[in-house]
Order: sequence, then structure tokens, then C-alpha cells
Amino acid sequence: VSGIPIAAAALDHFQLLVQGENALPGKPSDFGFAGDPGGKNGAPAAPFTAGSAFGAVVNAVDFYYNVVSTNAVVRLYSDDVYGTPSDTVPLTKALTAGTTSFTVTLLTAQTPAAGALTHSLNVQGAVAGDSSPNFAMKANTATKLQALLPGETAVPGSPGGKGAGPTPTIAGENYFITVRLTDNWNNAVGYASGATGLRLATTDPSDPSNPDISQMFLLGIGTYTVIYNHPFQTASPAGWSVTASTRSGAAMVAITTGPVVVNPDTLTGGLHSHK
Repeated sequence: VSGIPIAAAALDHFQLLVQGENALPGKPSDFGFAGDPGGKNGAPAAPFTAGSAFGAVVNAVDFYYNVVSTNAVVRLYSDDVYGTPSDTVPLTKALTAGTTSFTVTLLTAQTPAAGALTHSLNVQGAVAGDSSPNFAMKANTATKLQALLPGETAVPGSPGGKGAGPTPTIAGENYFITVRLTDNWNNAVGYASGATGLRLATTDPSDPSNPDISQMFLLGIGTYTVIYNHPFQTASPAGWSVTASTRSGAAMVAITTGPVVVNPDTLTGGLHSHK
């Protein structure tokens, strides 16, 4: 007896598969265990790397996850504000015979404090959509320096890498400058191949430690932050700039930031935080 042809039923929804997941038509939900997703097996091949492309597939399927031939248009989103796609700007494609593939590039790999972060994708269209599982991200290779001044917060994945602006300081007061190693997309990551010596310079003409070569990043991808206490000496309403660069080891892209407005020290009593 020859096989009995079975045609797909009517279009029911779109199915989203992230790289590492495989379609499994006919497989019901909870098939192997409670929470086992229907229509597929495997898991996203995470962690995915910031700035590196990975794939996703969208299928038009019936209730039983069989592909239904259609040229419907679908929109793919991510929850990465700076990704391609992002949470507001989708990638849009028409299906071919019920399926299509997308190339996804996400940029935000961590929280502002360099903590672990997950992302997900979702597909939308004329029928019910689908969402991917959450998947982990990791920073790319260290390539540049980032300087965070008081009042600034890291924004990994963003073009500028940080938000807000530096707060003014008082001449002679403690001023803490954070320098981080990051990838091209401002995700903090150490350098795995060796230690990296730093050079911190300012445009303050009375800076007694100019340049400051007291800090370095030790070897290892988890060593990516140093903190300077670098008071400004000369009051300036226009402000002084700060430049961080490498002096030994790998040549990372330097960063100049500021200006930092420095007000004169008018305190005549009480506590001072001068060196």
C-alpha cells in the first residue's frame, strides 16, 4: 500500500524559528514534557554575539504546524531598541510558498551595569503571530575605550554608549572617572589576550597628573572597568575635556568626552573632599 498524501489544513498562524530551532510538523504542544513547544524542537543557539548576524525562519502553518503555501507578508521585531530588527522598526518580507528567512543583528548584550541580558523575537502578520524563547546575548570583542563621568550612565548597544551629561564639579573636589573597555557597540568586555595600560589626560592646564598613567586593565574578558579619582584644579564655565587612551598592550580606540564644567571653590568652612 502506497503512502497516503496528507495536505495541510487552512492557515492558522505564523511559526517563528530562531537559529538552533528546527521545525517539526505535526508535533503537538507538551508532547515530550509539560511546556514542550509544539511544531519544533531544539533551542536557540545562544548566546548570540552583539553585532554578529544570526538567522530566523518564519513559516505559515496550520493548527498542526504543517506549512501552508502562501505569499502573506510578515513583520519580524526584536525587543532590542538598537537591533535590526528593533522593537519599533521591523524587518518585513513576503513569504514564498509559506516560508521565508531573516537575518537578525542585535546590538545590546548587557544591562547598563554589564549584567546578563536576554532578548526575544516576535513575528506579526494577518493571522496570529509567534514569539521566540528568550535567548542570551554576549559582548563582542573589545575594541575601544569608554569614559563615564559623574552624571553619565552606560547605555550598551546605543551609538553614543551613554546617556545624560556630566554634572559640574568644584575645583579640587574628588572627581571619579570610570573608564571601561567595550566592543564596537558599547558593551563592556575585557581583553582576553593581555593586560592593557591606560593613559588619562585632561585639558585642565593646572592638572598635576597629566597624563595619569596609574591604571591598567588586567588580562581577562571579565576585567573591563577602572576608576580614577581625578580632581580638576582650574575653574572653567566652558569646561575641560577628558581623554582616555591606551599606552601599552592592545591599541584600543581612544575616547574624548566632556566638557566638565568646573566651578570655583567658594567654601570657607565645613567639610571638603580635596585631596
